[in-house]
Amino acid sequence: MDELEEALEQNGWLPPADCISVYGKTNSYVAATHKEVAAAPPGLSVFILREIAERYGYIERFEEEISKAGFEILETWSIPFKDRPKIAAKTRGSNWSSPKDREDEGGPAYFILAYDNAPTKLKGRKLKKRYPKLDNARCLIKREIRKTVAKEIGVPEKHFNPLHVSDNSSEALDYITVIRPDLLEKSRKRLGIA
Repeated sequence: MDELEEALEQNGWLPPADCISVYGKTNSYVAATHKEVAAAPPGLSVFILREIAERYGYIERFEEEISKAGFEILETWSIPFKDRPKIAAKTRGSNWSSPKDREDEGGPAYFILAYDNAPTKLKGRKLKKRYPKLDNARCLIKREIRKTVAKEIGVPEKHFNPLHVSDNSSEALDYITVIRPDLLEKSRKRLGIA
């Protein structure tokens, strides 16, 4: 298994870190061989807006909502069409599927790098169980955005997902490595881990 994994990694076929962490919940080999990497300090987040947000003209509004929630937006970038399939394959466990009963939400379309200099802890057992790796409760702004937009465009709120956000700073750094590696050094410095 180790040789197979090494071959996957050498060819760029190893699943992304966020996907491997999900596999570790049900696969003892993955759990035993992939220990959690040292966590980066909280505060850094990557928001990935999906094509449906672009289609309905919500990008600027989402940026405003993210800012209002307490984040400083460091960088934004419209992901070029040619790069979207590659980025989709290497983020969010490569699962950008949509419910079959409504309009396709699409893959990654827009990148927002944000920083929160006063991240808040998650409160409540239910939320901690649902989001065990979340290091900043402000990232739950995604839930409010999803709820509001679902109501506006008339789709069921359940499973509606026009945007995705990293669960923690370490995952944000992974996403930056895939999407905008030119921002990695700047992002690490912002976290004080350069």
